[in-house]
Amino acid sequence: MSKRMASLSLCCALLLAPSLSASAAQGIKSDDEIISIGGSKTRPKVPDDKQSTTAPVDALTPPASESSPELKALEAKAQTNDSQAQFELGRALARGMFGKKDETEAVRWVEAAARQNLPEAQHLLGVMYRDGIGAPKNYFQAIKWLRQSSDTGFRLAGIDLGMMFFQGKGVHQDLVEAYVLLNLASPTIQFSPASEFPEARHALVRLPTLLSDEQKSLASGKMQEARDQALEALMKRHPGKSGPLPPK
Repeated sequence: MSKRMASLSLCCALLLAPSLSASAAQGIKSDDEIISIGGSKTRPKVPDDKQSTTAPVDALTPPASESSPELKALEAKAQTNDSQAQFELGRALARGMFGKKDETEAVRWVEAAARQNLPEAQHLLGVMYRDGIGAPKNYFQAIKWLRQSSDTGFRLAGIDLGMMFFQGKGVHQDLVEAYVLLNLASPTIQFSPASEFPEARHALVRLPTLLSDEQKSLASGKMQEARDQALEALMKRHPGKSGPLPPK
């Protein structure tokens, strides 16, 4: 009797085998594809590129070894110690322009330009240290570079440095210094679209009410000194050519 039952079981298995194969071919999912919403650690299989309607993230950004021609040209120029090219390369790498983003490398190039006394590079480097972009936050370095840029008359640096003094961010609060820096940069603030520099606009309105007449007088003297210093820095960067005046 047992031999007879075993034979019957074998026959049933042979009869059912084609049905199971057909079912699998029609789309029964494998264990790897079955995921419960409850938090199973099993991950779904990624569909083939031919079936996917969305390109993989990696495909949207070319690898660093495949830099764009524009980035390669900028890198080549920066290697010649051209401060403007170094600044532009650092800014591009920080923002992820030309298909490559490398904030650590960006700091290196921006600092190379800043050390050649390029005001816009000094400003950007100060912001990077202030915000921890490509390097750990370092308020001492931030103020150092923002100050160097601001001293040349670069107004964006003056705005950022002035706000640090106004808010006491990374430095002791100094309302006189904030008043000086923000007023020197006020043309940039006032002639920009109303949506720009909202905090600086607010500070410019508040500061006169927070300072005494003596402090305002002190600030006026500092502002004149700063203007003279900025003019001197400008003359050093663009000395011009001496010679006879052209004929009338």
